Amino acid sequence: MKFEKVSEEEFKKRVIELFGGDELDEVMEKFKNMKLPSRSTASSAGYDFHLPFSISIRPGETFIIPTGIKVKLDPDKVLMIAPRSSIGIKKHLRLANTQAYIDADYYNNPDNEGHILLAFKSENKNTLGFIAGDKIAQGIIIQYYTTEDDNCTEVRNGGIGSTGN
Repeated sequence: MKFEKVSEEEFKKRVIELFGGDELDEVMEKFKNMKLPSRSTASSAGYDFHLPFSISIRPGETFIIPTGIKVKLDPDKVLMIAPRSSIGIKKHLRLANTQAYIDADYYNNPDNEGHILLAFKSENKNTLGFIAGDKIAQGIIIQYYTTEDDNCTEVRNGGIGSTGN
């Protein structure tokens, strides 16, 4: 199991799609030096996700952050992602979908390489500023189990929302 960067092409595509081409050169330069998720202490369960670029968030705004990260997991593992507790408590940010789950078969899917995108909602009354490298979320890798009568053989062939089709 390991975290990896998505390709520069995938990251650039998502940044343009979500934010336009303004400051693209600066954002791509930060992508080259971006940190992979890591634990802060030896007993931390969560891997901290760092912002790949600086961002301002207006009150009430919902926004998507292309993390530039994908994760290769064993087939019986899932990555659960939540905002860092300080982000929720001090900054009043929450995940728009309340909890993010990254399945093992999301890795390298043909739609987006398994690019982890995080959707946040600001419940703060002020505009918030974050700089590239700030810790925004944490992911915990856990093992999951299936029932003895589970006979699912479906194979993922897409990105976000593809298992509901």
